[in-house]
Amino acid sequence: MERRLPQFVKTKVWDYSEYFRDFQVEINKTIDETGGTFYEENVGRATGVLEYVHDALTNGLTEDLFYKREVLVFKDLLDQAFEFLEKGLRLAAAIYGRIVLEATVKEFAKKNGIQVEGIKFDQVIIELRKMEIIQKPFESSLRANYQLGTEAAHGDKNFEKYSVNEIREYPSFIRDKVLTL
Repeated sequence: MERRLPQFVKTKVWDYSEYFRDFQVEINKTIDETGGTFYEENVGRATGVLEYVHDALTNGLTEDLFYKREVLVFKDLLDQAFEFLEKGLRLAAAIYGRIVLEATVKEFAKKNGIQVEGIKFDQVIIELRKMEIIQKPFESSLRANYQLGTEAAHGDKNFEKYSVNEIREYPSFIRDKVLTL
């Protein structure tokens, strides 16, 4: 008899967390061609996963999961910015890029113990550099890219001076350098 998984397991198990995914993989392993799932070995391995989940929770190692989920949301927004560029919507692409850039850097700063509420983006990156989390060249790149997005968001006439290639580099910088923080 074939065992059926609940609907949420079939569709979204990979979206929850690496811990839930590991548990599902171990509990549902097929031991051999004739066997099914939930053998004693499966339960033993799945129990091991639950033990390392407990250790991770106890030792505060799960905070990164929240940041990881936020980065996925930011990546989706950035993907939309790339689509805007493909359709020639430079302004929309730059505005979306600025949202992703600012939100990602601020979340990264919060993850590193920097209070970001009520302070400007420039102050956040200065604090990151002071704590030696980022270096001066990267701080300058963040500032320059943030300026491009700000000019787009505020309808500044300087935005019109940016070439298509410069605007195309903008979401690429965010994808390659910011979302990987």
